[in-house]
Amino acid sequence: MWRCFMEQLFRIPKLYTSILLESLHYAKVEKGWTYPNHRHFIFEFIYCASGSMEQWVNGQPFVLKEGDSLIVKSGLYHHTAPLSEDTEFFVFHFDVDMKEVQTIFQIAANPLIPSQERTQSDQAGIFSVSSWVKGFIEEFGETLIKHEDSLIKEVEERLASSVILLRMQMRILDFIGLLADYFIKDTKLLEHNKMNASQINLAHEVAYQLELHSGERLQINELAKHVGVNRSYLSSCFKQVYGIAPREYFTKIKARTAKLLLQNTDLTIEEISTKLDFSSSAHFSKFFLNTVGLSPLKYRNASK
Repeated sequence: MWRCFMEQLFRIPKLYTSILLESLHYAKVEKGWTYPNHRHFIFEFIYCASGSMEQWVNGQPFVLKEGDSLIVKSGLYHHTAPLSEDTEFFVFHFDVDMKEVQTIFQIAANPLIPSQERTQSDQAGIFSVSSWVKGFIEEFGETLIKHEDSLIKEVEERLASSVILLRMQMRILDFIGLLADYFIKDTKLLEHNKMNASQINLAHEVAYQLELHSGERLQINELAKHVGVNRSYLSSCFKQVYGIAPREYFTKIKARTAKLLLQNTDLTIEEISTKLDFSSSAHFSKFFLNTVGLSPLKYRNASK
């Protein structure tokens, strides 16, 4: 009997990565425009296309000239100072499931990418942030404008538009990878950070446990006992890596899960509140309103 052998060149049993994109927009604003102090538990990318803008992040000023870009880390308060001239900028807020990638952005020593900086891409050689933004707007700008138009009713047109939006998400995910690659290679990420590998691994394990038990009530003491450290050390390591406390991270997960359930299922508000282990639908509705800014019902209707 002949025996045949198979030689595997490579094998990845499972790979899953999702990306959350919020408030993606390109804006033209007049001299004197400003934006108030606020924070959010996802990252923000800001690119100055023309003019200049002064961003204050956690009490530190960053002046963006034409071609400069900035990553605002998760959980940090930030605002835009009154503009000294007419300005155009491109912004999107993002989060990715890969905890290691979140860490890269969170512990980067200098979140500012000057216009002359370039990041390496194995596939594309030298990569320019400015060229990427211009190319992105040229390719997807018209689609994004149409996406805002609620008059698009033809099924065929909606389906075609959804494919373009999928390609857009893939393009941004690739861009986020290039930005992460820049911070790894060009800022000697770990050399500038005081945390060691075991502390970073601890934070990643805690984040994993929070994701795993997102449908339960959070007990930090039990979580600390599970990973074998005291509560204060756990919270300190976690905040250094993710920029927010474990409880705030858990809140972010619950809000994200609730959004997905409201968008993609027919579960009632009561059923969702039970699934996420809230004591009542009223408690869940109050949580969602405080976290997202809309009631669950209004969010569901707006997502349709």
